[in-house]
Amino acid sequence: MYKITDNKWGIEAHIVDAHLRYDMFSLGHWYATICAKKVGEPWPVSAAQLWLTSRPYNETIMGTVVENHMEGVLSLCKPYISENEPKIDAPPRFEVSYDIRDIKTFIIKDYLRNVQSTIPRNLVEDPKFNLGEWYEYRLATYELGELELDETISSYVDDFLAGIKVSEEQPLELNGVQVDHNKYPMLQQNAAWVKDKGRILPKPLIITVNINGHPA
Repeated sequence: MYKITDNKWGIEAHIVDAHLRYDMFSLGHWYATICAKKVGEPWPVSAAQLWLTSRPYNETIMGTVVENHMEGVLSLCKPYISENEPKIDAPPRFEVSYDIRDIKTFIIKDYLRNVQSTIPRNLVEDPKFNLGEWYEYRLATYELGELELDETISSYVDDFLAGIKVSEEQPLELNGVQVDHNKYPMLQQNAAWVKDKGRILPKPLIITVNINGHPA
């Protein structure tokens, strides 16, 4: 819930944040209705509609005000880690949009670094949230090659392990099979997960184990 205070007309109005998340919501029409009620118009909705016809509709709606502000903040925080000072005539670097599959998530496209990130809307709407510092950390994780396990899988594994109760007296049997190292030349294991298909997956780390001077 947001409070709007109009000191000129002495109006105090409240609006739920869900309206402001809708890009086609006409904030101008909504407030024109509030003003019409304030001055005692007998038909405030009709008066607000008449006001709306006197100006371009696209100038009264929310549009992409949040996305535009995010793009501006990200641009002001440049340069980021391992970057040089940007050129004055450089083309726009960032493009922010909401995810059409989930309006509670924003998508950030960085055309300079050629990376794409996602960020929850509730984090952006937190007044204490620092978008520039968050993106600096995001780029650092890309460069360091840190992987983030899928939260659903990670939670499942934690719950599974927590439910296992092993007695100290319970025997544990380990078995092994000797396989010729040339039998499966293309054998590999991929255990990396990313939260979004647009995120970068660092190159895998290949470890070769030698036993008695021969690859295992």
